[in-house]
Amino acid sequence: MRTKIEALEAAFADKNPLAFEEALVDAPTFEPRDRVCALLTRALEEDWFFPHEDIVQYIQELRCCDAVAVLEKRAIDIPEHLQWDDGFSFSRKCTWALADIGTTDALAALERLARSENSAVRDFAQRRLDRWEAELERKGVHPS
Repeated sequence: MRTKIEALEAAFADKNPLAFEEALVDAPTFEPRDRVCALLTRALEEDWFFPHEDIVQYIQELRCCDAVAVLEKRAIDIPEHLQWDDGFSFSRKCTWALADIGTTDALAALERLARSENSAVRDFAQRRLDRWEAELERKGVHPS
């Protein structure tokens, strides 16, 4: 019998959207955590399924440090099915995840996003930078 993480990995490998979404439900509780984070990070780069917002939330909850580059990219490169939202809520979620990961790499990613050509992304990132010190206790890592 497969473990939950194995079921998620199999659905991802098969590019089966329905099985992937079903297996994703409890992802933050799966072990080992680094294996879950690696899979969520790889999944966030893909476009063949729809729960991108859930994946960002799980990455944020788990404080997946290896997801920084993908979160930075996705804050600007929004999946097509989420582009209807002129408020850029997906981009906002990506900046929150970066802030909560809290590493120096995440901080640098927010600094780059704060210089984005997209004013909404720029504003979201700047807000997280402005609140960086006030939100230290919620970060996964306390950068020096």
